[in-house]
Amino acid sequence: MPDLSTPHGNGTSTGGNVVIATLNHHTDKVLAHFWHEVNLAPRILVMELSVVILLSALFESWEHWLRHRAMHHGDKNTGKILDALFKELAGLGFVALLLYILVQSGWVDAFSSRLFSDLLAHHVDSHMIAENFETVHMMIFLLMVVLLVQALAIVHVAGSVTELWSRYEKMRSYGTKTTSLEMLFLKGGYLQKTDDKAAPRGFTLDLKRPFTYGNSFTQRLHLRYDGLHKLVMWRAIRHEFLFGEGKDMEHALVFNFANYLKEKLGKSVQSLVEVEMWTWLVTILIVLALEYSLNNAPPAKILAVACAALWGLLGVTVTLSIVLEEDTYWLTPQVPQDARNILELFAATNPMMLSRRQAGTLDSYWGQPGLGNYNPSFTKLLHREGKQLLSPKTYQRILELLSFWQALGVSALIILHYSATLETRMDYFLYSLAWLEWPIFIFKEVPILLRRVTIRTSIATQVDKHTLRKIVVDGQESMMRDHIRVAHLLVFVQRSAEDGKAWAQCPASQWTKASAKAAYTLGLRKFACLPFLQRRGITRVFETWDVENDGSLTCEQIEKTLMRVTQSNFWRESAASPCNATTAASHLVSLVDYDCKKRLTLEKCEALFAFAASRPQEEVEEDLKVLFQMIGPNGQNQLPSARIAEWFVQSIRSGLREDDAALLMYKYFGHPKIVVTEDEFIEWLMSVLTGKESAVSHAHGHGHGAAHELAHI
Repeated sequence: MPDLSTPHGNGTSTGGNVVIATLNHHTDKVLAHFWHEVNLAPRILVMELSVVILLSALFESWEHWLRHRAMHHGDKNTGKILDALFKELAGLGFVALLLYILVQSGWVDAFSSRLFSDLLAHHVDSHMIAENFETVHMMIFLLMVVLLVQALAIVHVAGSVTELWSRYEKMRSYGTKTTSLEMLFLKGGYLQKTDDKAAPRGFTLDLKRPFTYGNSFTQRLHLRYDGLHKLVMWRAIRHEFLFGEGKDMEHALVFNFANYLKEKLGKSVQSLVEVEMWTWLVTILIVLALEYSLNNAPPAKILAVACAALWGLLGVTVTLSIVLEEDTYWLTPQVPQDARNILELFAATNPMMLSRRQAGTLDSYWGQPGLGNYNPSFTKLLHREGKQLLSPKTYQRILELLSFWQALGVSALIILHYSATLETRMDYFLYSLAWLEWPIFIFKEVPILLRRVTIRTSIATQVDKHTLRKIVVDGQESMMRDHIRVAHLLVFVQRSAEDGKAWAQCPASQWTKASAKAAYTLGLRKFACLPFLQRRGITRVFETWDVENDGSLTCEQIEKTLMRVTQSNFWRESAASPCNATTAASHLVSLVDYDCKKRLTLEKCEALFAFAASRPQEEVEEDLKVLFQMIGPNGQNQLPSARIAEWFVQSIRSGLREDDAALLMYKYFGHPKIVVTEDEFIEWLMSVLTGKESAVSHAHGHGHGAAHELAHI
């Protein structure tokens, strides 16, 4: 133990004697008193251990449930946020252990008696500093817990933002769906229909009034919540990002801009819980200033200041959101004022239409009506080099500071509840009003600010190349997954025909309307049991097939897509059951065509794919074995990886290269593969179909209850 009896100077000091006396008071072992109490009543120890273990088990179960739920819904951000927060909490745990040792060993009392001897002389409790240490630490721990709850709430609300971006990404220019740009411009009063039997779809679109982002700050402020304006600005930013002048976006076909923004949004939310040192320093200075200004103030005044501070924080957040929106406006490319030019500008640029255009299955007509006398020369974006009020990094830091101060304010309200008594009605009113600000901040303003910060960082030169490469690889894997689903569907039809299934025969006279209804109902039940990634992939396949964007598919439309597989050099029809694109499309529609309309709706398509994918795992693996034999020579139990890559390139015909397919195999196996065995091929494709390895057992587990029904269909 260091010699504290003598200060830096010579001789003996009174402070040093106080330190020695305090340490001598703690000569007993730290846990001696604890074990003495345990010996007197052992049941206390058993009860305390049981409570701690129970609480730990409950907390761990909640954490596992939250992570599993996030993974099941394809949410990777929640896990990252939990990791960041638990890292902060673990640090606080080590600090708590260190403080406990220092307090129990007497070091804190010893040094406090020397440094604050003049203050402690007026207090009866000589352990005041040590107790305050523990209280302050618990306050900081409470702050981190509030930050955790706040971050999880933000993640939940941010989910609606990412879903909105996904709808923007997939939105078509033309179509009768209410979500198409054509219908939105008609509803907004920018276009009007004029009957014309000679025009495609029997009418033309005529200009009714020009479309602008707003010609003044007041107009833009009024339009900040208008859904159509947000959509058009978002698509303009996306268009410039992918197809702007000087952009070499080689993988634009497989790049999902909404997923790119989602990754950046996740990083922004994660930064809200990773509190940096500069944030702590700024906050400590402000807290010290408030402490000295409110020293000995009555609780009513403190409560009024807390309420005003929280609502002022909300006002700053709203102001920052407006400033950020104005900043984004000046950097957003200007679209044509004629809405028909906007429709043509964004036509066939969403992922589904790009895929069909690259594959050569997109006709010159894809659902557009007559466009009247519009001028095609104005169908382009006008790039603007606007002024930047603040840099993206500055916006991000301000957002982090606001979020941390919000959590600090909520923690202060909780501490105030246990520190003072609310006496008057005004006290209760101010306390309730202060709490009311929190949900408005979390559920209304923060998502808006997060969305705008994320988009702002994606404009001009603010490109995250690491995230961009990741999204490209994910897009390639998604395209490959969709193709495997289609190829598997063809094999499923062929094997069903060979097994004598009634719906796969020519003609399918024994397949009744009741049988189709049973297959449709069972397929929808199976679809509901599939993991999120599988459900989303099946929906994406339907949207890709639905060229006219009217919510239904004819046999001819399905046939065009299936031809991409059947016309490749690798597809070999069975001699016993030739399965070309025409017969396969007819059989697939018949399987779930319970209303005899000879068309596939989204629900029918979901039932169809789920029916094929949710059969017993052994049957699905047999389908993939047939696919393996089609790719390679008969009788071979292994294939060169180059031949598998060539199969993908020839069959998909959507810009995927052989080295891209090789990269996807490397991503799964973890090392380069010269040859791939049949078992490895099946294992890999099962993983690709489900989106994750554990999803296979998940889907298979739900299939036992209806196994006997599947066997009869």
